[in-house]
Amino acid sequence: QFLKLHLKESWLKVINMFDNDKEPSVNELIQVAENEKILIPEFQREFVWERLQIKLLIDSLHSDYTINSILTWEGPDELARRRVGGSIKEIQIPEMSKEKITYLLDGQQRTTSLLLAFTDKSIFKRKNIRKKEQLNLFFDSGYNGDDPELKFIYDDELIKINGDEIRLNQFSEKEIFEKYGTRFISLKQVYKYSK
Repeated sequence: QFLKLHLKESWLKVINMFDNDKEPSVNELIQVAENEKILIPEFQREFVWERLQIKLLIDSLHSDYTINSILTWEGPDELARRRVGGSIKEIQIPEMSKEKITYLLDGQQRTTSLLLAFTDKSIFKRKNIRKKEQLNLFFDSGYNGDDPELKFIYDDELIKINGDEIRLNQFSEKEIFEKYGTRFISLKQVYKYSK
């Protein structure tokens, strides 16, 4: 429930992305990137963030910390570009049309990380054009330790529950729910039901 609320609140300042003056929510930013309404100019580096950085970003959002602004620019169709999370194989060459394009100038690593954590959109890392990144991140509502980033668990991480060592990817989401109730909450499911 709390993650659903956080997705609807605003942490990011996005410039020129929406017609109104209000700051979009994280949920809206993810939707814009997922629907390819915002593109990355080719002069930007590829997605390079590691799993810990993604987990720390999600923890920052959960803790309501600032994660800086996202800077976009709406301009003419004159820059080579790719979708957020796209590989270099997906580069689009400008057609010099009168169509306006929204380019993501700052915040690509954060925006791509959000796509990777909350959606099943194909994400490519570094210059890789074949291997898609895949992450399944869960919130552990039963965690009460001192390391806040440990509240978030990748499904392939080895964790200890009641003396047993398990990985969440050993179970289907239904089995996780049957075995642990609402202790482990899939971020992809939170996003899916928050739309």
